[in-house]
Parts: sequence; C-alpha cells; structure tokens
Amino acid sequence: MWHGIKTCYTVNNIGQIGESLGSTIRKTDSLVSLWSIWNFLGRFGGGYVSDQFLHAKGWARTLFMVISLMIMSIGHLVIASGMQGALYVGSVLVGICYGS
Repeated sequence: MWHGIKTCYTVNNIGQIGESLGSTIRKTDSLVSLWSIWNFLGRFGGGYVSDQFLHAKGWARTLFMVISLMIMSIGHLVIASGMQGALYVGSVLVGICYGS
C-alpha cells in the first residue's frame, strides 16, 4: 500500500516538484512528458522482458516486481536529492518502473 501512495504522490506532483526546484514552465512540461513517455514504454517493455525471462530461464515474474520496486526506490532518492539534472534521471526511472 505504501508503494502505491508514494507513486501516486510522484505522478500527481511531478510538475510541482520541477517548479519548486526552479525549473521554467517549459522544463517542467518536458519533465512531465518525459515521465509519461517512459511510463508508456515501461508498460510494453516490462511485460515483454519478464515474459522472455520466464520462458527462457524460468525466472518468476515476482523477481521482476522486486527489481522494479528497487529501481523505483532509487529513482525517488534521485528526485529527492534536489539537483536539477537528477530530476530528469529520477523521472525516467520512476516512469519506466511505474509503467512496468
């Protein structure tokens, strides 16, 4: 449950996070777009990759859920660091993991 609350906070407030760090409107819009694009790609890629590993090596899908949550946690830490460039990297990490 906590994972869903934290992710919902990031999804709803990614624009405000960018603004609070001094980003311009254009940069904030690109940040939201970047998150959305990687979220979309994560939806396709996450299922495909886990399915390939399931059939080829017998790895359980729950392993990929754990990996995704670990990467998402790293993405939240990157966003929380407050550095301007790290906000884009964190947005990509959280977006792709949220999608997968």
